[in-house]
Amino acid sequence: PPIPCVGNKLKPLHFIKENAHKGYENDKITRLKWMLKETLGSPDTFEFRREELAILSGRNDDEISDEEVIASFLESVQEGGFVVEYLKLAQIGVILHDTLFVHGGVNVESCGFVPDYKKFRYFDRATGDVVVKSVDDIPGFLLPENHTVEDWINHLNAFADDALNHYLQSPFWQEKDGIWIRGGEALMAYQSTPATQGRGVIVPTFVDGGKVSKFS
Repeated sequence: PPIPCVGNKLKPLHFIKENAHKGYENDKITRLKWMLKETLGSPDTFEFRREELAILSGRNDDEISDEEVIASFLESVQEGGFVVEYLKLAQIGVILHDTLFVHGGVNVESCGFVPDYKKFRYFDRATGDVVVKSVDDIPGFLLPENHTVEDWINHLNAFADDALNHYLQSPFWQEKDGIWIRGGEALMAYQSTPATQGRGVIVPTFVDGGKVSKFS
């Protein structure tokens, strides 16, 4: 499907064209290499995984095929895989004593908001367009004004658990009511600035242009 990319990154088919001299084709292996380089900023990870598999199996790097490398990636995101097991233990937020820990930051838009784990989408599969144009477009709900931080974080962590289970139940694209969806897309969306419009705690930051913003 079409996939949205930030302006300075190559889209999948452009990536294939630029690397045609390397024998790249429109297959799972090339798509993974594209994903690692253009969406994660990890251009060497495919080869790092090959080296890791060689060490674990007692073989040389050149004895590990591309097919084995991609198989290890796919296995890691299936039930029992190490990525899935990690995500089952992970939490979006943790409160230790009187301090809240999150990956990014908390802002006025995100505080008390809980996304819908089934309806929150990363992008439109048919067109590659973003789905969310403003914070008001994000499906979910706001907790009552008298909610506690503990209430909110418990709801966010439950959202992550539900989204992961949704992925495990429906990991592949399905068309429903004219819309293509897949399980776990809400987790992808929640860690994306364009998808959340800043209404999250994973990618927002207190530092904007080198200046620390205030929030109270």
